[in-house]
Amino acid sequence: MFWGNLAVPSLALEVGLVATHADTILECCSECWVYLVDSGILIEFQDGEGFTAGRVPR
Repeated sequence: MFWGNLAVPSLALEVGLVATHADTILECCSECWVYLVDSGILIEFQDGEGFTAGRVPR
């Protein structure tokens, strides 16, 4: 998980924890990116813009 504010450290979470705490995670920042390592999918959230998801080229 990466936040738009690079002063905040990025961290690794299991997808179940992200799903369980999604509302809290999205309330703490106006933009963030969640990268699903196993599938290579990047999910981008920007406040007011919603979600965008795509596969990262290898």
